[in-house]
Amino acid sequence: MLRRMISAGILVTVGAVASAAAVHAGCPEALKAVGAALTALGSLAGNVFATDLHNALTRRSRSPRDEAVNHDILRAIGRATAMLLESAADDTRALRSMAEAVPAWWVGWATVSADSPPEAAPDDADVREMIAAMARADTAGSGGACEIPGVTLAPEAFWKSALDALAVQASVKPTEDLLKGVAKRLETELPWYLREVLKEDAVAGGKAYPALMLDMMGSILGSVSEIMTGLNALSDDERQRHAEVMRALDALAQNARDQGRTLAARLDPSQYAQLKEQWDKIDAQYDSIVKELKDIGEKVDNVGEKLEDIGEKVDNLVERFDARAGSLGHSHESPPPPVAPIPEPGALAVYEPRDAEKDAVAAAMFRADGSFGVGALVGMAGVGKTYLAELIAWERRDRLPGGMLRLELEPGSDAREDELAAELCARYGVTVSGGMDPALALRARLACPLSMLLIENVDAHEQVAPVSALIKALPGIPALITGRCVTLRNVRGWTVRELEPFDRKQSDSLLDREMGAHASRLSEEDRRRLFDDLGGVPLAIGIAASHIRRIGGSASAFLDDFHRSKAGIAHAPGSDQERNLRAAIEVSVGALKAAVGHDAVAGLARMAFGPAAGMGADLARTVSGLDTDSFRGRCASASELSLLRLRAGDSGIEHVGFHPLVAEVLRDHGDESAALEAMTDWFVQHLPEGGDDQGERWGRIQAELPALERWLGAVPEARLREAGRAGSRYAIFNGPYRWWAPLCERLIASGAAADRSIARWTLGIVQYRAGDLDGALATAQAMRQEDAERGAERHAAFAAGLIADILQLRGDLDEALRIRRDEELPVYERLGDVYSRAVTMGKIADILFSRGDLD
Repeated sequence: MLRRMISAGILVTVGAVASAAAVHAGCPEALKAVGAALTALGSLAGNVFATDLHNALTRRSRSPRDEAVNHDILRAIGRATAMLLESAADDTRALRSMAEAVPAWWVGWATVSADSPPEAAPDDADVREMIAAMARADTAGSGGACEIPGVTLAPEAFWKSALDALAVQASVKPTEDLLKGVAKRLETELPWYLREVLKEDAVAGGKAYPALMLDMMGSILGSVSEIMTGLNALSDDERQRHAEVMRALDALAQNARDQGRTLAARLDPSQYAQLKEQWDKIDAQYDSIVKELKDIGEKVDNVGEKLEDIGEKVDNLVERFDARAGSLGHSHESPPPPVAPIPEPGALAVYEPRDAEKDAVAAAMFRADGSFGVGALVGMAGVGKTYLAELIAWERRDRLPGGMLRLELEPGSDAREDELAAELCARYGVTVSGGMDPALALRARLACPLSMLLIENVDAHEQVAPVSALIKALPGIPALITGRCVTLRNVRGWTVRELEPFDRKQSDSLLDREMGAHASRLSEEDRRRLFDDLGGVPLAIGIAASHIRRIGGSASAFLDDFHRSKAGIAHAPGSDQERNLRAAIEVSVGALKAAVGHDAVAGLARMAFGPAAGMGADLARTVSGLDTDSFRGRCASASELSLLRLRAGDSGIEHVGFHPLVAEVLRDHGDESAALEAMTDWFVQHLPEGGDDQGERWGRIQAELPALERWLGAVPEARLREAGRAGSRYAIFNGPYRWWAPLCERLIASGAAADRSIARWTLGIVQYRAGDLDGALATAQAMRQEDAERGAERHAAFAAGLIADILQLRGDLDEALRIRRDEELPVYERLGDVYSRAVTMGKIADILFSRGDLD
């Protein structure tokens, strides 16, 4: 609140003074624009929440450059909402449950899923009036009344919508009359509760006040830098007139001091005292800047040199303020989400474009009115679904600043919709706060910056429902689904196109493109037989062309081998066309064995046990068991036969992957246990905490998240202990919970006591951070009991601390305090663990403060 209160006076004055001075002194348009911008900024800064809440509570699109939401303030609003719900609860269990659900739910919902219509949200005038009333109440005292007459942050309809969503989150069904009554109270009483929360935050040394203040000073100093940029652009004959601007800046500094101290004096002394020392330091630095500017006015001859020097000083100050704000857990500009690259299809595929199908699906996804929809491509394996999906994204890459987020379902995947959302969040670095629906976080990432979602390999009927449910939770996002399952045709609201095998003309065109200069080797009869015998399946035709070109044989020789191979799989599941594709793949695998040897193919086949998304080159080479040169050569040979997808970079191969059916065939030629052993070697080498190369190692793991998920679900039994110990700290810091839980549970079930303790600690922390408090509590209680029984008192104390953390979060302060005093603290004191003792003492102080025991 202090930052915005001070800014209300400062920035309006900055804008007015700078604009007036610019006009009076004949300054250029650049400086006039600065003044106008500052005046506009001042009109927003006249309230606490003009940007923080307006962006969060109104439904409107935002560019990635818009000012970020201040989550410290949002959390304060959530606490105020919970306080009001508690006060209204009395004996109403539903409201009490809703109040308990607020902390884990509010920020995510307010940031991502505000469903109130724009006209129902508060505008700037409403918020300015609310803050003015709060300031008057601070001056006059409210005498304990819970209402500031005539002031509201949002109308009753908005709060009713929020309460409806909160009731669903808390799994309760309060009556409609009860919710309407609480919504009315939120309309009239929330400003009072919010003011009390902000006061408590300041007294407790919380982040909201100081972070806002540092944010304000960063903005002020940045504005000064802009003004100086304008001054530096003055022509020689204008520089002599810039003394008026110097006087204006001097007036700005004086006004900043007066306004800041006047407004801050309205707060309680205990609040102001916490910020006074910091404010004085900033004030002194600001004075030095103004003094330098005044000195420039007296030394016009070297004004350019001085301006550059001052510009560097201001830049340094801004960096220092940004760093200090960041150390408080707050930054006034959040980094944009990473862009998910869109691959260029021409470098990856052998399929002819299908304009009719492509254009129909693309038009449904990217509508003429600017909205977005869902498309689906259905067809047998090898018919070109992935290529067409990538082509749709590539042709519209200018409309997708966030790129394309991609999820390839593993064969037989039975993941629920929330698990699919969680996997996408983990893969693309989307933070999911404890208890938050991962689909909400994913929707925010897809919406800003706008990104396309591609889900592939929806091949089973059982996979359609969870994928459909996930898409339904992501409205307004361009999404594309590909798969073999014909049930996709029945999903309402999707535009679905089925891809059929090629006709003869398309087959000939593909053969010409793949054969290149060797196309003349194919007679008309060769072309007819290839089309007829391979059933027009694009991938099979591409493999045949690659084989003939690479091996140098004839079409007849390939087809003879093809029919022998197909006879061996006559009873294999799937359609005749799918058996055609399998047979063509087997022929090329046989040719690869003849060219590079059985062992080399076995190494490449081990890579087929990796994730459907493929692997980076270093992990893939480790899994293959080949040396670097052999790996590169064998991959190149497999790629020439259309058996392997390669992505190359400046330093060589960067990524390798297989078509799902190619991978399925290759697995018959490889050893899965050898592949998993090699994956274990790689991950155990990269997972441990510590060392100068930890950041580099963990960064490589982050680039291999699909492989991490695949490995964690299949770690060899003999290496569970090694994997659990190596990965504990990585799991605690990076998660995701759903992936690490199976390994921890296997180790708990079969490991020695010490290993069970580490696994339980890892699992408990990851559960806690994922919002699974019940699971974390049960895990910590089991760890405390077993470690206490075997005399591992330090580990038992750690478990007790986790239990206390959970109890404190749930409001059971007495029991949390008892555990910290009786079970944790004595152990750390007896063991001489100074760090753990200090942390525990700090947590005890937090509990005492929460209970009001300040002595």
